[in-house]
Formats: sequence, C-alpha cells, structure tokens
Amino acid sequence: MPGVGLLRLHASSPALLAVFGLACSSGSTHTAPVDAGANHARAFATSTGYTGNLRAEGNASTGPLAADKLCEQVAAAAGLPGTFKAWLSDATSNAVDRIQDVPGGWYSVPMVVSGVDGGTEYPIAADKSALVATGVGVNMLDEHGNIRPGCAWTGTLPNGTKVVNGPAPGSDGRCTDWTSSGADYAIAGNIGPASTALSECDVSSGLAVTQCSQKQPIYCFEQN
Repeated sequence: MPGVGLLRLHASSPALLAVFGLACSSGSTHTAPVDAGANHARAFATSTGYTGNLRAEGNASTGPLAADKLCEQVAAAAGLPGTFKAWLSDATSNAVDRIQDVPGGWYSVPMVVSGVDGGTEYPIAADKSALVATGVGVNMLDEHGNIRPGCAWTGTLPNGTKVVNGPAPGSDGRCTDWTSSGADYAIAGNIGPASTALSECDVSSGLAVTQCSQKQPIYCFEQN
C-alpha cells in the first residue's frame, strides 16, 4: 500500500506463500512481568520497533548480533532475567541454528489483563522442531505481556533458514542483510494466537511486504 510501506500479497502468489521474513501481533498497558522460574523460559516480541538497519540499531557487526543486543536490552529493562537471542537470519546464519533448545520449552510473559500481571502464560514451543512446525509467532506477546500490533523482523523461512530471494529483483528479503532503512523490502508472515484475527500478516488472507524504513519488533528467545 503506497505511502505506508506495506504491500498485500495474496495467497494466489505461490512463490511467496512459503516465505516469511517477518511476522505479526495487538497492545495495552503494563506493569512489571512475573519471573518465569525454573520450569520454562520466556520468548517475546519486543514492544519497541526498529528499522531494517538492525546493525546500526543494535551497534554490532551483523544483524543477528545486533538483534541479540536489542533483545538483552529490552529484557533487562522489563526485569526479565536470563540471556536472550533473536530469531533472525542473515547471509551466513540461520535463525534455527542460533537458538538452542531449553528445558521446559518457551512460554510467553504472563498476559496483562485489565492492567494487572499474572494472566495466562501461553505455550510457544517445547523445542525448536515444534517451533518451526507451529510457527514462531504463535502465542507471542511482548516483554510486558501485552498483545502487540505489527510485524517482526526475521529474514527467515518457516523451516528456520534464511530467506534467499526477496520480493523485488536484487532484494535478499532481509533489508540488505540488515543494513538498509530505506526503500528495500522484507517479507511478513503470521504472529499471534491462532484463534485471533489481530494479525495484519495473517497467512489465510495473504502475505505482506514491509519496507525497511518501517519500524518493526524482533523475536527474542531466552537461552538458559
């Protein structure tokens, strides 16, 4: 859609239906999150959005390393303990290889209900194989337990490997390996509880292509 950096690509485009460079999720007020404890780890989509130039946003030598730093900063500011890594691919690394399985799998931060923490903790995945089978963004909330509107940078296919061909000639589908905040594009897929219709990028209605100048969150997975 010209002017807002979002183009809708419908399900009749089979070459793109397999490509998810982003994913999507919608918002509320928050207080401090509850500690996950020893039974399982947390995963969240950042409440802060970043341009596709993640290397500059996170001040690191690669997009994934920069995104890791951003995950750590966001988690620390929200009072979430542990070490976090981003679900993000670039030319030399696949998101699925960057994330290690954790005991008990990943859950969302407890959902905020009427401004109060301690609501439902949504299961995200028991391990990496389940993560790629069900979709990374399923049941994903932000670091405060809020449902967050928008899409998340990943540069990653449903199987966890990097996107190779973008939506335009010469595009890598990863904002020029996370150095572009301009007219390049990355591809968007689905995020959020499967029972909701909150996602702009719901696969049932097609895919979206988001311009790298747009600010989008990233997925963060605890590694303990």
